[in-house]
Amino acid sequence: MLQSQNCIFVMGMHRSGTSALTGALQLMGCQLGGQLMGPWKGDNPKGFFENMKVFRMNEHFIKKCNSSWDDPCFYGSDWLLDKEVKQYKRDLKDLLEQEIGHHALSAVKDPRICILFPVLQDVFSDMGIAIKCVFAVRDPVEVAKSLQKRDGFSLEHGLLMWMNHMLTAEYLTRGVPRVFVAFESLIENSESEISAIIEKLELPFPRPWQEARADVLAFLDRDLRHHKKPPQLFDDPLSLLVQECYASFLESASKKDDSERIVDRNDTIRKNYEKYTRFFYNPEVKGMVSGLHETRRKIEKQTVRYQVVVAEMERLSKDIQSRDQSVVECETKVLALQDTLLQIKESRSWRLAMFIKKCNPASWKNSSIS
Repeated sequence: MLQSQNCIFVMGMHRSGTSALTGALQLMGCQLGGQLMGPWKGDNPKGFFENMKVFRMNEHFIKKCNSSWDDPCFYGSDWLLDKEVKQYKRDLKDLLEQEIGHHALSAVKDPRICILFPVLQDVFSDMGIAIKCVFAVRDPVEVAKSLQKRDGFSLEHGLLMWMNHMLTAEYLTRGVPRVFVAFESLIENSESEISAIIEKLELPFPRPWQEARADVLAFLDRDLRHHKKPPQLFDDPLSLLVQECYASFLESASKKDDSERIVDRNDTIRKNYEKYTRFFYNPEVKGMVSGLHETRRKIEKQTVRYQVVVAEMERLSKDIQSRDQSVVECETKVLALQDTLLQIKESRSWRLAMFIKKCNPASWKNSSIS
């Protein structure tokens, strides 16, 4: 174990610029672990910079809680009582020790940790690794439009997800050293934002800024930002709450301030959000949703079994085809040998040999021709 270890948690909603932030941190020497999630076709061409093993484990655990990554009502502390939490902590600790446990400075990026932060905080505390957080703040309508294009979500669904991730993460990380970064400013004013991160987190990055500067600035190009200039939200209560929430996080990002006044305002916004969600996500609906998630888990298990059976059938089919081909090849060789034998028997030399054998059987016994 190293004397002093730190890990930067990149916090933020999906499609909020967390990949851009994490890519920049990697260029500055932050270790992300082994296998990383690569770019998808038409999506994040530079990569997601998410540790695939951590992603899979987090996703698996959320499903065990009868929820999903796109659930806008997965918040609070009830899920911490789930029987799966202890095993999740043990598995996560074993995984993280393998992936980043031996590095002085690492980074973890997965939007799911906005909700799962309490578990990760306990795990990193047990590992003796200090946590510091960087929040990616992006216009929620840009986020929702991006999700709408990629996943087919409604605008309202995307906005609710954004609020849940941001408000939950802000609440859970209080007391942890953190800095808020506006995605638009990260792209437009990259050097000043990176400098603010370095100053605020007070971390010795493995690659000094002057050494990493050119690579980071080249990486954070303007093509990383899509869905610019979104349409204005409506004036219904929920839309107004989204705008108020974004304004609060934007103030934290622009002033690099985490004052008590902003925290109090976020508390009020969060309580209003939870009040709205409880209205349409009451216990009856919650039970129905939980049942749907359980059904989806069963379907996914059956799908995996189906895929295994299909793969085995394909393997056996190829094996049969290969054997059939071998049989055909053998039959072809037999026919060729039979044809050769027939040609030999019809040859003049063979007929002469047979005549000699008939005339002088005694001398034929010592011959190599049978």
